[in-house]
Amino acid sequence: MTAADREDLSAPLVFLANGTLEGAEKARVEAAVAADPALQEELAALRAIRAQMQAEAVLSSPGAFGQARLMRVSGRVAVTFSFDARGRVTAVSLAASSGHASLDQEAIAMVRRASPFPPIPPQTGRAVASFTAPIRYDLPF
Repeated sequence: MTAADREDLSAPLVFLANGTLEGAEKARVEAAVAADPALQEELAALRAIRAQMQAEAVLSSPGAFGQARLMRVSGRVAVTFSFDARGRVTAVSLAASSGHASLDQEAIAMVRRASPFPPIPPQTGRAVASFTAPIRYDLPF
């Protein structure tokens, strides 16, 4: 598989890792992953990153995010983040706002708290990995 082929799969691989890829696109990406050990490792790393972010405790503070929980605010945020070969976050920014500043700020803080992520597999040849991750908040009381 060429570097261009891997680059073409980088975005859908994230969606495969979080279980939201469907249909023909899912079948195409799964076939590519099955045929390429480097993609298998990248998918495993993405799944580990997702699990680590989901394991982060949501702080029940009286601040803006705590108030959002009390008001049962919900929304979808997208954050773009990069990390180095050792898994340390080097940059994080908002890719799409939820429309609620407290949710947007919490999404960015969650990525920072989850650092370090699993190291980048050496065979990918990457010194930095960048992802855009969707985060959905359905806040219970």
